[in-house]
Amino acid sequence: MKRELYNRNLKANIRAISSDDNTMKIEGILPYNKISEELYDPEYGKFREVITPTAFKRTISIPGNDIKALYSHQRDKVLGRTTNNTLRLTDTPEGLVCSVVLPDTDYARNTYSLIKGGYVDQMSFGFNIIDQDIKREGNKQTNYLKEVALDEISFCVTDPAYSDTIAHTRNIKVMNKDFDFEKLETILRKEKEDLTKRDSAALLGYIAMLQDLIDDDDASGTTEGGPGDATPELTDKPEEALLGFLQMVAKAFSK
Repeated sequence: MKRELYNRNLKANIRAISSDDNTMKIEGILPYNKISEELYDPEYGKFREVITPTAFKRTISIPGNDIKALYSHQRDKVLGRTTNNTLRLTDTPEGLVCSVVLPDTDYARNTYSLIKGGYVDQMSFGFNIIDQDIKREGNKQTNYLKEVALDEISFCVTDPAYSDTIAHTRNIKVMNKDFDFEKLETILRKEKEDLTKRDSAALLGYIAMLQDLIDDDDASGTTEGGPGDATPELTDKPEEALLGFLQMVAKAFSK
């Protein structure tokens, strides 16, 4: 019987690592013994989940097991993989450390810039459940993942299932402009066929807002060049990477 593939997003300690040879590297950790936010499953109803220290031991030790690092679960945007050692998975007492040497691609450069600038602080993992321990106390249920088959990890995702703290404030000011991240997140989570004309207009509005911000910087002489097309070069200005990401999303939705 084919096992169901699950995805869990989590607030994680992720970082972009600089190197002397200009290699782009990112790293994050899937934490052990941290209780998730409340989840829902048709089989279990509401529950919480904990990754135990044994969860990944077998899956990362299988020779030739091809586990991939992806850009937001998009399988055509591979950031690294275990079979060519661009993704290294290290079991530690705190959690599974995921280290990626990024390829020289537009989406990888965007990933690096967004993480470096602090625009994203979450990652995700896709897995099949091999063994879990389900405990109930009253009407509360906690599932302890004892062993999983790890399929992939992803960077640049939203809505953490595991977090030590929850960011409740999603609407922020970007250079005196209202940028509603909660609304943007809702749009990006939709399937293409579920998008409305209002969603498309909102997405184009966010793109225009970021373009105005970058143009203002250009006019003030704080930035060399400009974003130009939908895939900006590696930059220390994360708003350009975010703009490139949204432009690519808008292009994909328009096809």
